[in-house]
Amino acid sequence: MLRSHSHVDFFSGVMPASAPLISVTLANRHQLLELLSVRHPLDSWLSLCQQGWDRQFCFSSLTEFCNRALAMLEACAGMPLLRYEDFCSQPETGLSWMADKLALELPPSLLNQLSGVNISGDSGRRDAQIGVRCRRPIPHPVARELNLLLNPREDSPYQRLCDRLGYRPDPASPYPFTNTPAPWDP
Repeated sequence: MLRSHSHVDFFSGVMPASAPLISVTLANRHQLLELLSVRHPLDSWLSLCQQGWDRQFCFSSLTEFCNRALAMLEACAGMPLLRYEDFCSQPETGLSWMADKLALELPPSLLNQLSGVNISGDSGRRDAQIGVRCRRPIPHPVARELNLLLNPREDSPYQRLCDRLGYRPDPASPYPFTNTPAPWDP
């Protein structure tokens, strides 16, 4: 089992990739069971900026981030999709759903053991409690760009991405989702 950071294929370089490199590399020799996890686009962007990772890209705007995320969704269209917030709201159900999609058997007490497991990429969570975190403060430059992206007369990549993933684009909304159910809710 591999935890792929395939998002790098889409968010680094001058142009986003057309497919996840690890998937393309391994698909010829192995049957792949994959899934894609996402987070609200604004929260993802704010987290990247907080960590300074936005400076590693050839771009530094929420608009380009959303365009690249849309390209990633197109390239990964056949993968089951899990929203971070769905998982955090129902971790046991989310873990069972992921195990089913990846054909894994999970020990019944796995959730109780997670806080003792060091996971690569665990850069933001600082405690053992699984739950949706409050949105980080929105810096003034991001707020200005966001105001432009929320213009109802414009077709913005931010609004398209939120619509596609079932998120509310309004940063002031206390609830991140539209009526789009979690993947395990029919």
